[in-house]
Amino acid sequence: MKAAILILILILASLACMTSTIPAPTATKSAPATPTQTAIPDPKAEPAAGAVFDIPTPDPLCATVTAIQSLHLRDQPNEQARILAYLHNGKQVRVIAYGPWWKISTAKGTGYANAKYLRLTECME
Repeated sequence: MKAAILILILILASLACMTSTIPAPTATKSAPATPTQTAIPDPKAEPAAGAVFDIPTPDPLCATVTAIQSLHLRDQPNEQARILAYLHNGKQVRVIAYGPWWKISTAKGTGYANAKYLRLTECME
């Protein structure tokens, strides 16, 4: 009986010391994941003129007008576009999309404003 227990202990000990026969994972090439953007946009970035990008965030983003007097809300993302309204310094707006021109929503309507004169802020409404 003692011999059987000793043999069993030796078998178990040798099994415990054995290295795994499962091969280690190897690096394989796969298709790159599609990136998603979740960070707050950088208004200083220089994408193509007139480009406007959707903001994939669950919460609404707001911005405050930083123009010295007023900022033109336009119907298209360029300086030649028709002016829809004038937004005064300190006015808070909702950001819909961004780029060199941000698409924003205000009580005066929805349109585009030059990103240089907007600063992301916490929504107060």
